[in-house]
Amino acid sequence: MKRCFYILFFILTALSNYAQEVKFEANVSKNSCEVNENIQLEFSSNTNGKLELPELKNCKIIAGPMTGSSTRISDINGKRTMVSSYTYTYVIRFTKKGEQVIPPAKLTVGGK
Repeated sequence: MKRCFYILFFILTALSNYAQEVKFEANVSKNSCEVNENIQLEFSSNTNGKLELPELKNCKIIAGPMTGSSTRISDINGKRTMVSSYTYTYVIRFTKKGEQVIPPAKLTVGGK
């Protein structure tokens, strides 16, 4: 009986980690810049996936994607949590003066 409980606990824990909500956000290193000045465009998510960049008008991609990942596991009072982070970083340069808008990117996770 005890063994069955442990197996069921393991399966439920694995499923709850798998079914976590996907968080996806974008950040830039500067909110304003000069023409031909490099800035970093970083996308981050708590789930690994395939990143699809939008069309970046009046912009050149200088470098990227540079990818990184990290996992933090903590065990506090018997409760174990795992937090993963995945980042995709690009160095971009705007080629025209004026307000520039970066359209939303798309992250495909598990074919969805």
